Order: sequence, then C-alpha cells, then structure tokens
Amino acid sequence: MQQNQFTKRHNGPNSVAVEEMLEIIGVSSLDELIDKTVPTDIRLSQPLNIEPGISEYQYLQYLRNIAAKNKMFRTYIGLGYYNGDIAKRLMDYGFHAPTVSFPVHDTLMVEPTESESKTELDRFCEAMIAIKKEIDEIADGKYDQADNVLKNAPHTSKVLLSDSWTKSYSRTKAAFPLKWLENAKFWPSVGKIDNAFGDRNLVCSCPPIENYESVSFHN
Repeated sequence: MQQNQFTKRHNGPNSVAVEEMLEIIGVSSLDELIDKTVPTDIRLSQPLNIEPGISEYQYLQYLRNIAAKNKMFRTYIGLGYYNGDIAKRLMDYGFHAPTVSFPVHDTLMVEPTESESKTELDRFCEAMIAIKKEIDEIADGKYDQADNVLKNAPHTSKVLLSDSWTKSYSRTKAAFPLKWLENAKFWPSVGKIDNAFGDRNLVCSCPPIENYESVSFHN
C-alpha cells in the first residue's frame, strides 16, 4: 500500500518532473518562473511553513492514531446502524449521499471543495449533529429500532404525501428535521433499496441464449 500514487497525485511532481517542466518553459528555476509570472505585491515574503508530504498509508495511520484517542461515552454496538443508513438519511437533509466504505471500510468519506461556502459546511455539520441525536433517540427507546427515520431513509415526496402513514414518527420529522429545510428542501426521487444486493446477485433481463442460435449476421 505504501507504493501508492497518493504523494504523486496530491503533493505535486518530483524533482525530475520539475526539471523537465522548467526546460520546456525555458527558465532555470522555480524562483525565476515565479518572478516572471507572479506579481510581487501578492507574494509572501517567506516560504510556507508546512510539513513535507506523506503517503496515503502514512496519512491513514496518522488519522487512526488520532481516532484511538477518542473516549467512548456510549456504545452503539448492536443497534444495527451502519454508514449506509447515515448516508441515506443525509439525503433527507438535502445532501448528496457521501462515498461509503472507501478508503476505509464502514466509514463515510466527505470531501468538501473550495466551491462550498461556509454556510453550506455549517448546514452539513448541523445535519450530522441532528442525525447523531436521532440515533440517540432510537438508542433510548423513543423510536423503534426497525421503524425509524434512519432505517426508512430517504423519504420521497410520494411516500410522505400518501394517504396512509403508519410510521412510528411524524411526516415532519421525516421530511423537515431542521427548520431551514422548510425553505430549501431537496426531495429524493428514490427510496431506500437493498444496498449492494443487485451487485452481488446478478439478474439478467436478456433473452435466453437459445434465441440467438438461429440468428445470422451479414456484413
């Protein structure tokens, strides 16, 4: 795993690639390139104080060491909740479901970009905190472990507007768990499916192979 391309992809080219680039551009050094392209009034007077780049393997180990310092105040083992449940519930809060189980199994990978505003990031944090509270409510026995907002997420408009509503929680809790959703609601178009069942159980809708035996092809 240490032979991955993380450093190359995320920490820029190596010295050989830099030399090749400088030769093509026609300058002798990166400093000369910067002098010719970057105005002095927007440049820093000293180099950035950052640590050397590390590999993906090293970074994951670094994160695991931080996580190992966490203190467990309450266990959720046995409640039957997985990263996929949280990902689907995030859709009810107006967010695209994040990547799950990559690069670490049973985790969520959230990748904010420079295009995301602080307001949007604050909304995401509010949503994650609210989902944690929803899990606490289920753990406390306030809602059924099988019939709750996480296990039934995401909630489509068709389900919520149906004449029949037999859930153990209200339509409002399902669709508008936070106040700002009342003014900016994204409606999921598809409800919950059985995760990777289709990937693990191939179903072919093609005609039987016998139908092709009598078919002739011409140029």
